[in-house]
Formats: sequence, C-alpha cells, structure tokens
Amino acid sequence: MYRLNHNAEPIPVLIIAKILRQICYALQYLQEMKIMHRDVQPENIYLTRNGTIKLAHFGQAKILLEIDSENICKTPVGKETYMSFEKLHNLHNASSIDVCQSYSFPSDIWSLGVLVLSMVSYFPEEPFHKLPKDFALIMHNENMPFQWLTVNMVQLRARLNRSGGELLKSFLSRKLLTVNIEDRETASSLPKTPEMRKWCLANVEEDKLFLRKKFIDDLDFANQCKIDTCVPNYDHLETKDIPPKFYWDDTWKELETREFSIKLQPSSFKASDLLLEQNFTLSNIRPLFIVLNSFIHHGIIELVDIIPLDFHIRELCYELVEKEKMHIKKNSSNKTFTL
Repeated sequence: MYRLNHNAEPIPVLIIAKILRQICYALQYLQEMKIMHRDVQPENIYLTRNGTIKLAHFGQAKILLEIDSENICKTPVGKETYMSFEKLHNLHNASSIDVCQSYSFPSDIWSLGVLVLSMVSYFPEEPFHKLPKDFALIMHNENMPFQWLTVNMVQLRARLNRSGGELLKSFLSRKLLTVNIEDRETASSLPKTPEMRKWCLANVEEDKLFLRKKFIDDLDFANQCKIDTCVPNYDHLETKDIPPKFYWDDTWKELETREFSIKLQPSSFKASDLLLEQNFTLSNIRPLFIVLNSFIHHGIIELVDIIPLDFHIRELCYELVEKEKMHIKKNSSNKTFTL
C-alpha cells in the first residue's frame, strides 16, 4: 500500500526502525516467558491506528523451558522465505533428525532482517536482480556476508540506499542477516544499537505518534477522511483490546489499574496437589502467564490452550468490573472461576 501511494518508493528507515523496535519488545517479552515465536513475517504483524505494533499467530510457537538437548527446536516451521540458515538447512539439506541443526531465539532475529527487506523491496518478488529465497544457504556455502551477496543486485541495493543509505545495508549485514547466530543481535540488544537509537525517538510513545503522522494517516484513507464504510471504522485512539462499552465513561482506565486475583486448579488434581493463586492486572498479565506456564510444564495444558484460557479470564474480569459498576454485586472481586 505504501509503495502504491509513493511511486514504488521503499519505506524509509525512520519508519521501519520504529516498527522494528516494538516487534523487538514483543519478542523480548516472549523470550522472558521462554516462548519462541518461530513464524515472524508480515502476515503475523498488525499495526493499530495509534501506532501500536502487535505480534500475532502463535500456531508455530514453542515453549523452551530449558535450552538443552531434549528441549530444542529442529523442525523447520514458519514461512520459508523468512527462515534462517538453520531452518533452511534442516528443510533442504538434512536427511535425518540426527543431522538437523538446532535453533533457538536467534532464528526469529533473522526473520526480522528479512522483514526489513520486505518493507524496503519487493522481496521475494523483485522484478529484476532477484535475491534468491534461500539466500541464507548461499551465504553459508559461499562464506559470504549479506552485503557482498547483494553487490550485483543493483535494484535491491538502490532501494536499500534510498531507504536508509549505507548504514542500513551495514546494519542488516552485521546485526540481523548473518549466518553466525553469535553475531546476530538479540531482541533486547537490538533496540540499543547505535543505528536504532539514531532512527528511533526517545521512547515508544513518541515512535507511535510519528507512525501515526507519517505512515498510518497516509494509508488509512477511510479513517483520515472520516468516511463512513460498510464495516466498523473505529477511532484511531480506540486501541485497547477491551469491549467498546468500557469507552463511553472511561471505565477502561479502571480496567488498566484494577488488580484481580485468580485461583487456578485443574479438575484432575486434588486441592493440595496443585492450587495456584496469582494477582495480575489487565495492563500487565505476565504474572498470569507465569502460572499458566507452570501448568504447561506439568503437562496439564498445551500451549494452544493459553489462548482460550486468556480469553475467558479477560471476559470474567470485564464481567466483574461491569457488575461492580452497575452495583449488582458489591463484593464481586471474590467471584471464582473454575477451569
């Protein structure tokens, strides 16, 4: 859409970096929760109208409670064009599981590099001087850094130059698209690099405001011009993942700060065996996910079960706040939820 509106010009690095920083924070959060996404690509990244970047679709995600020989990734999942060398090797070259290369969180960082390429160019559908889809394998076989690999790809180099100059080329080659996983930045270190500090603003909120002014309002024509459409045209400030009814009287502000307490016990366990209690807020649900992770560790639930559990717990929180708001039940905070 951006290239259609700007005569096929690449997205400027000042926009790309601000998107990249928020994705890094999402990946960093997942890594702290011992979760590897494994499918970072444009179709799994959402941009809200206030400039918030959301990383979605965890169908290929895996929990790595400990990095050891029995708990590593070898299956080459995700979109092939966004696969790191480790994944591509397992997909195309490995004849058995014994010769597969293990991979971990650095593989998602490689995918970020390819994501930058897709925002700058038409990769993998560039009309001329195409960068091969399996260019990571070529880099490994030829012992060649990304910057050298693209030396004869005039169109790609021109797009990279117009987006961010030599600094962007060097940034991709040395910190993202490098075959050696030790040379790749981590999700926590990438936003702190000199390049990202130069391209991003003081904080994420300023980045989001920049994205709204320079990127979103330019593309979101219906919202910008206040045009009625046949589908909901939400105000660009309405970005909280909560029911719309909480916006009318600013109850959402209470939802952000209200502390909830939840007790979780699997029906197959006795009360003394596994009864977990946790306090959390909707603005910080990390403590809740720590509890759910322990259930996964005990083999009680699967990773995919977190999604419906999270949904039902949130619905319960909304119900409690609304009942309190309507004075239906004064002591609503003591309500329990049975899994």
